[in-house]
Amino acid sequence: GVLKVRKGRSVSGRVVDKGGASVPGATVVVATDITGSGSAMLLKADDENKDIRKTISDENGRFAIHGLARAVRVIAADHPERGRSWTAQIPSGADSLKMDLHLRAFGSLKGKVTLNGEALANPILLLLPTNNAKSQSIVTGASDGVYIFEKVPEGEFQLRAMQGAGGSTSFEGVSVRVEGGKEATADIRLTTGNINFTANITPKDGATINFVQGFLF
Repeated sequence: GVLKVRKGRSVSGRVVDKGGASVPGATVVVATDITGSGSAMLLKADDENKDIRKTISDENGRFAIHGLARAVRVIAADHPERGRSWTAQIPSGADSLKMDLHLRAFGSLKGKVTLNGEALANPILLLLPTNNAKSQSIVTGASDGVYIFEKVPEGEFQLRAMQGAGGSTSFEGVSVRVEGGKEATADIRLTTGNINFTANITPKDGATINFVQGFLF
């Protein structure tokens, strides 16, 4: 038989800071989506993921990643001191791309999650950039409901809190702005209660209904 291999594409460019200066030693990641922790661009579980491609910018801030699939991917850069870029989309196609990744200075985000006025133990929090790229950061709060994202690139985000117990889950979200070099704060107040829902089921054309199962989302 004949094995046909399609030519891959590449993405290359520079990592730069807010002033346009080249940033050497930055980690550049290409993936289908990027999930980070409160301090790192990637969760530890994703560090060895074979679907994630990584490289380090050279002394001139330049990077190149070759052999990429033609499907949609996202790309971002991170430097432990200089900051992190927002995730940008690599559109589907066969053409190679050139792009610069602009680092944003790190700030931090801290707050507390309550449920019906009481501290919610170990809440799960998601931080999503407002550019709607396929990226998020996730942390688990402490037993007193306090959480912290230690490294957040400057910008606007949607913060969401979640709790699940006894088969029920509650979500709530707020908009937050993080500035480089500063600590932002955002508390989230979850509430739960009872909902009474009545549905009338009418059979069609005289048919008999023997069983009904309903779901409320």
